[in-house]
Parts: sequence; C-alpha cells; structure tokens
Amino acid sequence: MAEPVPADRGVDDCPSSTAGDYYTRRREACDAQAAVRSRQDRRLSQIRAIVGVAALATGFVAWQLQAGAWGYGVVIGLMAALLIAASYQEHVRLAGSELRQQSQINRQCLARLSRHWDDLPVPAATIPAQHTATARDLDLFGRASLFQFLCRCETRTGVELLRDWLLEPATPEEVRLRQEAVRELAPRAELHERLALIGRQLSDCHSGPERMVEWSQTPNWLTPHKWLYGLVCLVPCALLLSVLARSIWGTGDTIWLLMLCLLGCQFLLSLLFAGKVHEIFRHVSSRHGEVRKYQQLFRMIQEQPANSPKLVALRHAAAIEQGGVILRLQQLGRIMLLANLRHSAICFPFWLVLQVGLLWDFHILARLEAWKRHHGPQVRTWFSALGEYEALVSLAALHHDYPDWSFPSPSAPGQSLTGTALGHPLLPDSMRVVNDIQIEGPGTCLLVTGSNMSGKSTLLRSIGINLALAQMGGPVCAARLQSPPLRVMTSMRITDSLDEGVSFYLAELRRLKEIVDFAHSGEGPANPQILFLLDEILQGTNSRERHIAVQRVLAHLIDQGTMGAVSTHDLELAQIEPLRSACRCVHFRETLERTNGELHMHFDYRLRDGVSTTSNALQLLEIVGLTSRP
Repeated sequence: MAEPVPADRGVDDCPSSTAGDYYTRRREACDAQAAVRSRQDRRLSQIRAIVGVAALATGFVAWQLQAGAWGYGVVIGLMAALLIAASYQEHVRLAGSELRQQSQINRQCLARLSRHWDDLPVPAATIPAQHTATARDLDLFGRASLFQFLCRCETRTGVELLRDWLLEPATPEEVRLRQEAVRELAPRAELHERLALIGRQLSDCHSGPERMVEWSQTPNWLTPHKWLYGLVCLVPCALLLSVLARSIWGTGDTIWLLMLCLLGCQFLLSLLFAGKVHEIFRHVSSRHGEVRKYQQLFRMIQEQPANSPKLVALRHAAAIEQGGVILRLQQLGRIMLLANLRHSAICFPFWLVLQVGLLWDFHILARLEAWKRHHGPQVRTWFSALGEYEALVSLAALHHDYPDWSFPSPSAPGQSLTGTALGHPLLPDSMRVVNDIQIEGPGTCLLVTGSNMSGKSTLLRSIGINLALAQMGGPVCAARLQSPPLRVMTSMRITDSLDEGVSFYLAELRRLKEIVDFAHSGEGPANPQILFLLDEILQGTNSRERHIAVQRVLAHLIDQGTMGAVSTHDLELAQIEPLRSACRCVHFRETLERTNGELHMHFDYRLRDGVSTTSNALQLLEIVGLTSRP
C-alpha cells in the first residue's frame, strides 16, 4: 500500500481544479471525522476503565457486606454496561478505520492528478510475452505507467480484465458500449470511492473473491467421501440416542462406555479432519466477514441506475441473474456465520460443546457444499461481472477527473488517423504540450525529425498510449481523435541480452521482423491493421548501412499497407522514393541563446511541417562542458 500524500499537497498541484477541489474536500472531511472517532475511542477507553473498576469495587463491597440480590444486580448491570461500551467502541474503531481508508483513497486520487507516482500503488500485472515489447515501449505497466495511473480495481479479476483491455484492442461496437457506460458512471464519484473502499478491505483479507471463485469451481470434499459423511451423520445420532437412553433407563456401565466411545470417535474425527474443514471455510470467508462485503458490493451495483446497455447487462449478471446474487450471498453469509463461531470469544465455548458433541463443523460444511452444488456454477459469472464493473469505473474515474479529454470517434478500416491537440496523458498539465497529428492511412507514414531532446520520442508514445486508451473504451488526452481499428506495434527501447548472446542490433532486427511478420499475416476482425511506431531504429550499425537498412524496412512496411510514425535523425530519408511519396515530414526545433558567455537551449515541443533544419549535438557537448580543445 502506498504512503498517503502529505497534507500540504492540495488543489494547487492538481491539473484538474474541479476534481482536485472535490478530492481535497473529501480528504479533509474524512480526516476531520476520523479525528472525532479517535477522540470518541479515547473517551470510551476511559469509560470502560472506570466502569470496570466500579464493577470490581462494587462486587467486592457486595461480597464483603453480603448485600444480597440488589448488590449483585448492580454488579451485573455494570458488567452489561461494560459489554455495551466495548461493543460500541468496536463500532467506533471500525468507523474510524474506514474513514482513514477513505482519506487515503482521496489522497491517492490527488496524487494521481499530480502524477506523484511514489504515492500511488503499482498494480501487479503479468504481461503476456507477445505484448512485452509494446508495453515497455509505451510505459503501459509498472511505475509511472498508464496502468498505475488508470487502475482503481481492487479484485484480481478486475485488474486482469483492465490489463487485457489495455493490451487487446476491442471491436468498434464494444468500444462504443464501454464509452456509453463510462459516460454514465463518470459523475458518480461517491460510487468510485465506495467501490474502492470495500474492494480494498477485501484485498487486505486472506480470503477474497478469487479464492471464493476458485472454491466454487472445485468438487465438493465431504459429500463424495461417503464413509466419512456417514460417520458424521451416524455418530452424533448414536450419541444423542445414548443420552436419551441414559435419561430413560438410568445409569449403566454399558451406556456410559458407549457414550465415551462415541465421544472419542467424534474427537478423533475432529482431530483428523478439522484442519481440512477450516481450510475450506477460509476459502469462502474468514473471520473478517468477506461475504458481507460481497453483499455490499453487489448491492451497490443493483441500486445504481443503469441506462446504457453495458451497465444493464452487468447489473443483470451481477445482481439479478439466477434469482439474485444478493439473496444467495445472504444464504451463504448465514452459513459462514455459523462456520465462524469459533472466532468469537463469546461464542467459542458454545462452539466447543457443539463440535465435541455433534461434530458441528462437519454439518455446516455439508450445508456449505449443498449451497455450492446449487449456486457454485454462477459464482464466476457474478465476480466476472464485478471485475468488469470495476474496470469500467476505472475509466469513468478518469473521465470524471479530466472532463475535457475527449472520447475518440471510430472510423472505417483503411481510413486516416487524426488527432487534434494530442498530448501525453502521463505528463502533468503544466508540462504537457499538445500537437495535431495526421497519418493518412494504409501505406503512409509520419516521418518525425528534430534535434536531440526535442520531443520526437514523446510524440510517438503520445500516439501509442492514446490509441491504447481509445481502443479500451476510455477518454483520450486530445481535443479530438479519430481512428480506424489499429494494432499498435513498436520498436523503441531495445536492449541487448548477454545471456542469450544477442547484440543490440540483432535484438532490434528481431523486433522489426515481428512487426513485418504480423503485417504479412493480413487484416481481419481478430487481426486489425498495423500501426507501427519506430524510434531511431537500427542504431547499432554504421550510418551508411543504417541508412540503407532503415530505407528498406520502411519501404517494406509501407508496401504491406501498414501505417505509422518513425523518428529519425537521417534527413535524407525524406528525399528517397518511395518514402518521399508515402511520408509526411514533420519536425521539432529548439532555440539557442548565449547569456553571459553560457549557451542555453530551449525547446517549445511544437510540431511543424517539413524536415528539421537544425541539429544540436555539438551545442550539447558545449553545454555539458565537453567542448573540444583547440
């Protein structure tokens, strides 16, 4: 769990003042209420101490004076007051803990607005091998990534589903359905917070939705073991009959011996199998009452208005289908309440008597497995719907925080990619510079030139990361984005491998071959058109051979009908056919000025038409103090 954002980080650090104001007010309100609960907790501790001492003193005086019923009645009244105070204090502590968690959630929302990455949790996500290169090149996962910025899912199902949405482009129809749902959920900030709160409480428990889903898909354990199930039913009945016989016919050595044998058999069964039974119970719910929290999550979904088709379908799957998940979870909750009697200090003695005398846990397990037999097949559907709801809420929270970001408009396959005021979503508003981009369509390329550090790589990543957002159904960091279905493939951050004996140049060639092979595989519903993003490729060889190699790679990709953008320092590429006809040339530039004998370089990161006319390698040498000696 990430550390909370310090209290002095407020609205001024937030790019979205409306969202920043809201989260700041929520954080301050939660902190104030948590402080009140802390004071109540301290007062109740004092009251409990006073009442406890008063009960002991009163009991001692009543015993000394032999006060009779009235004296001991006062003692009993004080003990009851002590129990009530203890129960209320537990309620106060739980409320205070929830308020502190809510405060932390809002602090993290402020950190997300301000891009304070160290104050945000990094969701764990396993990346399939075929997506590793693109995910690394576009900063999709890990620290300071799109996933860290976007993900507000707390269940593993939600995290994995959001990961898949980010990696695999959805169909245009599915994108449209998600956009409608995101628009509907975006204004419900209280829902975003409450969903995160309960999900976080579940993620802190040893049990959780994933373990419950796993349990629901496994075969029953007790009922298939017919001999054990028969003993569990037979031995307690025999013990009850022996007790009844003793009460009718009086004491007798035979009946006493039978009772002792039956009790010993039950004790042996408990000793041998109680561990397995309790492990099954923990898969469903521990002493923290996870089932009750599941009910709260599904009740929230059921009570939320649903107008968009996606939300209507999810509401039906998560809350209404098969007679209602809330009703089924209520039934499960009652079973688990009986299963967890041993965790209660008050109920433990009763549980011990029931377990030794009647094999209580085995009978509760039989009820639990009967519930699973009837409703287990629906559990995965319930929690899959919950995970999808979490993923949609993550996108909705982004739209809530950045209402000026637009939803992309789909265009037909083969059309151009057009972006207006496109920026990098992981940069704060104060640092972000937006640009207009256009890639005409299949067989065309955006050739980006410019000096070192002028913004070429950031532009390529801005295109790729916004397309990832667009094709998962979220808003994009642009005033307008229109795109056909595309699969983004990149070659940007190539590394060599000493273990495999692979040089930098060979590693880059392998990555380019993957892109070319994918382009050869053709287009289709499951294999949309390729958009390549290539950043200063083939740097591991001499300039002459590199010029020829890059020319051949780009010509081959264009000939295959792909589209994309490539950054380069090789200005001659724009003058060679067929690149000259297929490429649109754009560039960044810098401004140099000398002040008091020192050279300073400034970048405006504005995209301009044409090929770059400047370079800054020698000037950078001078700036860092590596000027050549005469």
